[in-house]
Amino acid sequence: MHTGSRLAILVAAISTLATACGTGSQVQVPAAVPEARWLGISFYDPGAQKVVIYGGQSLSLPTRQLSDMWSWDGKSWTTVPLPAGAEMPTERARGLSTYDPDHKRVLLLGGIAGRKAFDFLREVWSWAGGRWTRLPDAPTSASIDGGAMAYDSSRHQLVVVNMPPTFRWGVDDARGISLETWLNDDSGWHLSSPAHKLPFAPESMVFDRTGNRILATRLTTVGGTEIWSWDGRDWSLAAEQVPAASRVLVDGGDPGVLALESGDPLANAGEPRRVFRLQGGHWVLAGPPTTGPGTVLSAVYDTPRHEIVTFSDIWQSTSRSTQLTSDDTWTWTLAAGWSRPLPCGKGNLDGVR
Repeated sequence: MHTGSRLAILVAAISTLATACGTGSQVQVPAAVPEARWLGISFYDPGAQKVVIYGGQSLSLPTRQLSDMWSWDGKSWTTVPLPAGAEMPTERARGLSTYDPDHKRVLLLGGIAGRKAFDFLREVWSWAGGRWTRLPDAPTSASIDGGAMAYDSSRHQLVVVNMPPTFRWGVDDARGISLETWLNDDSGWHLSSPAHKLPFAPESMVFDRTGNRILATRLTTVGGTEIWSWDGRDWSLAAEQVPAASRVLVDGGDPGVLALESGDPLANAGEPRRVFRLQGGHWVLAGPPTTGPGTVLSAVYDTPRHEIVTFSDIWQSTSRSTQLTSDDTWTWTLAAGWSRPLPCGKGNLDGVR
């Protein structure tokens, strides 16, 4: 399900939100965890050797955009200290992010700050050395609504796909729209003119070192998933197609590109979430199929600990009458599959288990 569709489902059911844990167990709450959220950014910080989450939209009522940062060291969450008086992005959600290995920094592009719908930003920020730095604005506004971003390590370029500027959110039909492809390197921004364009709607993008290309998943009009490939000049439908529900791509380090079954806010608790690995030109099941989060949110690969980390969850009650959320942390490893390393989260409304 595309992120915009997931948001519509959540908004429709927000009046019936309840605190819950995926298994319904009553256990002690961790002393400090981030507030439950989605639509933020997550990344691995190689300098700190920790997973970091920033911003997003709260899953508590009333919903609001966040600006806090937390890091995960494999055992617990802690707030990220920022230098006094340091410049940093305002609270925001729905931004794009990726790691730039050439300049050893994480890049944040666009998103939305404030209540005005579809008022997406052109701001570009970098995170390196424990500090945010404002970079020159991009020539196009961007968000995860119709956009995606990855860094092409082979060609030393940032690749951004986005809706054309003539598209009117809330007015035009996005089906059948072809996306613009923007490239950014040390010489600046360039609008590419590929023979073929990536169709709406992109879900995630990642650089595939083995294939020397960027892979992008997109949601099709019939609810399926396609994988497209960017070779630096043109987009094409990839020869390797992943099972339909696996829309979240993650750079898994040594295991290569991983595709995660994304789930959705209408999923029931206790469903298996398979992970696939691109190997020898085929997607193969990676690790044992185990119970995972209802909705895979903020997935990022923790390199030294060889695990995928996700934070927060959304699912539906067994009676299908209530939308449930939590601040659970989930991890996945090739050997063990999915697990929750922390006690079940405290939920998102009244904080009482």
